[in-house]
Amino acid sequence: MGRSMLEAMFIVHLDDYHGFIVEKKYPDTLTLNEKLLNMVYFEHSNEKKTNLKLSEREGRRIVSYMHETFPGWMVCFVIGEVDNLNLLEEEITGMSRLVLELVTTTPDEIDLEEIIRKRSKLPTSTEEQRLAKVFLTPSTALILERMETQGVESAARLSIWLKNEVQSDTVDIREAVAPMINSGIVKVEIIGKTKETVFLMKDIFGYRAPPVESMIKTETTHPEIMEKYRKSVETFFSPPPPDKGYNPTLPVDDPNSPIMEDREQIARIISHNLHYIVLKCLRSGPCSIEDIMNQTSFPKNVVQNSLWALESDRIAVSFDNERVWGLITNPVIESFIPEYVLPLVSRKLVDKEVNRETVIRYLELLENAWGES
Repeated sequence: MGRSMLEAMFIVHLDDYHGFIVEKKYPDTLTLNEKLLNMVYFEHSNEKKTNLKLSEREGRRIVSYMHETFPGWMVCFVIGEVDNLNLLEEEITGMSRLVLELVTTTPDEIDLEEIIRKRSKLPTSTEEQRLAKVFLTPSTALILERMETQGVESAARLSIWLKNEVQSDTVDIREAVAPMINSGIVKVEIIGKTKETVFLMKDIFGYRAPPVESMIKTETTHPEIMEKYRKSVETFFSPPPPDKGYNPTLPVDDPNSPIMEDREQIARIISHNLHYIVLKCLRSGPCSIEDIMNQTSFPKNVVQNSLWALESDRIAVSFDNERVWGLITNPVIESFIPEYVLPLVSRKLVDKEVNRETVIRYLELLENAWGES
């Protein structure tokens, strides 16, 4: 079966003041009217359970994509009469995610023709990206720090603690805990009849690792830059005295410890969908812009902008007038079993802060999650 025909593509934004605005369209000769946009948009809006919807309007088969992360936005494709939406779902979803990411961050950089031609897509978020979001939400990061000292906590007590900590009665504990649930850091269960309990299932650590794999590969793929590459990495991690370099194992209160802002900087890069995919390409070894374009199917300007962002955050470096790019630091966020909380939970049981049923359930959850690790 040949490749499906995506005959046209357009991006619509519903503005409270101006109504429907067609932000971009391809081809330029595509004609659209308010009635068509209104029918497609609100017909899709009424079916909130689906991101993709096929509508047949004015002799066209239009597939629309909407997502709660981008309220008011809609990406639409005009497909052929014989095209099967089920076969196109993954491709259209990935292309729509890329377009919405671009139109809401760098709208001037969008080239719909190139995106359709290359079938450029944005994959779904990885576990590492979901973990990164915890560091980017202040109240969520506070809850993680609290759970690291408690292991197990009732949702009610955790809510009271958080409100006192941020000095606000309006903070939503469920909203703050949501990123931790989505990434598997905590699990919430009802113990007994009504007591909602929060369990710490994994802890996370964000840091910059040396790009070991990339450097090993460089010796065979780009030996001409090896010496400059090695010096760039050494300058960051092991600079000559009196500079101290980067050491993520130092205690937070150590004056030479990487500051909290650096951890947030790492999290921002990893959670940024476009930068993260370019970062993943560089993790395996130095690449040219063309190499990354071939691996990702991203337009050149998208790749270039991500590389510049990585360079400004001291993650990537270029060689030979940006002919080749490599990592000087590899930002990672890893999870691990929080074994250190077991003595804390045991002490809470002795002090009758938690009951036996809660402790047994916690051990079961940890065994189920980490038993084969």
